[in-house]
Amino acid sequence: IEELVNQPLITDPEILDTLDVFSEGAPASFFFDEHLSSLVICRMVSLSLEYGNCDASCYGYAWLGFLAGPRFGNLRDGYRFGQLGYDLVEKRGLKRFQARTYMSFGNIVLPWTRHVKTGRDLVRRAFDAAYRVGDLTFAAYSRNHLITNFLAAGDPLAEVQREAEDERRDQRRDEER
Repeated sequence: IEELVNQPLITDPEILDTLDVFSEGAPASFFFDEHLSSLVICRMVSLSLEYGNCDASCYGYAWLGFLAGPRFGNLRDGYRFGQLGYDLVEKRGLKRFQARTYMSFGNIVLPWTRHVKTGRDLVRRAFDAAYRVGDLTFAAYSRNHLITNFLAAGDPLAEVQREAEDERRDQRRDEER
């Protein structure tokens, strides 16, 4: 799995477009039908394995990391696929779906194999990346997941509230700039 980071980049525009469509449809499919979301993610990964990597591959691998645990019973390889998605962003510079990849890996994959707090910084980075490019959906998801992370870790509610207030203050300051 780790060697997949070195696959060539996809150049076929039809495959790239297909993966982009799947990337946009994946979040909705998750809320609609678990079998459909599994199909979409597995198809994204199979196209990436066949044709190479692209920005959407990062997100597909991170989500496969999530599916591999609870749906397929393989937490170890789920973590490895999530790490692959993260590594593609970090090492290959495939940043278009950086926010989605970070949020998925940080708060959906890591808690299956590490302490829930481990992914907190990635979720913060996901918000920053989403906010920077105007991806309001994943900016909101990231904020929601960050608060959920604090609650899941058992942090005191006063600390959760302080974090939320600090984040809102930082966001207002950024908007004023």
